[in-house]
Amino acid sequence: MDFKKAVRKLFASTPSSVLGIDLGSEFVKIAQVELKGSRPEVREFVITELPANLKGAALTTAKDEMAAFLHDLFNRYNFTTKFAVFSINGRNAFVREVGMPEMPDDELKQAVAWDAGQYVPYETDTYYLDYAKFGEVTQEGRQPVVLVATPKDIVDSTLEISDLLGLKVLKFDIDSLTLCRTLSQTLTNFILLDIGHTYSMMTLFQSAAPVAQRALPQGFGDFLETVAVTTGTDVKKAEELVREGSYLKQEGETEELAAKSLKNSINALLRECLLTSDYYASNNREKEFTHIVLAGTGANIPDIAEYVKSSTELEVIRHDVRDAVSFSSKFDGKKVEAAAPALAVAIGAALAGGESDD
Repeated sequence: MDFKKAVRKLFASTPSSVLGIDLGSEFVKIAQVELKGSRPEVREFVITELPANLKGAALTTAKDEMAAFLHDLFNRYNFTTKFAVFSINGRNAFVREVGMPEMPDDELKQAVAWDAGQYVPYETDTYYLDYAKFGEVTQEGRQPVVLVATPKDIVDSTLEISDLLGLKVLKFDIDSLTLCRTLSQTLTNFILLDIGHTYSMMTLFQSAAPVAQRALPQGFGDFLETVAVTTGTDVKKAEELVREGSYLKQEGETEELAAKSLKNSINALLRECLLTSDYYASNNREKEFTHIVLAGTGANIPDIAEYVKSSTELEVIRHDVRDAVSFSSKFDGKKVEAAAPALAVAIGAALAGGESDD
């Protein structure tokens, strides 16, 4: 299954350098990736919190202000290319697997457009829709198809902001696909758990296609709040404790309260993730998962892969975008190590700009 066709390329030529832009509700991450040579290289990047007036729904309600904020970032961080790929975050993208009767591609396109309304949770004519076939036709003659839908106001507002910035948008991608583009190994049936700052997004993959998504309310920020309360400190200090300590290795009588609180927070997230995957598997015969891929800011917690492994029979992989790209030697190694998990979506989006949809 070639799911790259789920996003549309607007330019025939492949640029040598592309901006990957990840506009979240709290933070913005931008990476400029040089695509020439044997290995892509990150030449510039920025991760910054949005100002209070641009958090939340500002992408659609404060387009001029968002454009001005991004324009200032471009100038300060020396982004030189105008080619860009935007990633649509999980809360703004609906993904679902459906079974369609086997039919010619032109008929399938019409059938998907006709039937989408019964699956997509948006009002008619308020969303853009795409789809892709994947897997094998079932014994019942049903072709598995992935539907991807996103609200028109999100895409249209992003294009308006791009015009104000003079950017040339190559594609729109979705977060789960941008992350998978930077995986170090080929996986087919797995769970992608992207632990963001304010929430986490889990995506279920079958035959290398995303078949279902769910936003989970727990995020890295919640982990830090819990540790901060337990230790009687602030969130900034709590983050230092989490990143520098070995909380997930502690156990027994010597275990600190902060370690217990962090484990409880991770356990709550993992429990919801596994319940969702088990429910999907129980309702889809012969479906199974072999791996959990941990990504996002929260995946940078020391020993988290080993800790999650102790709670599941699945193989656990801690995603590292550095397996797919290099960073310019001008960046300090510790800075890159700290930033890489949060930059993964932006980098994956930039890489999409160098791919053909043919």
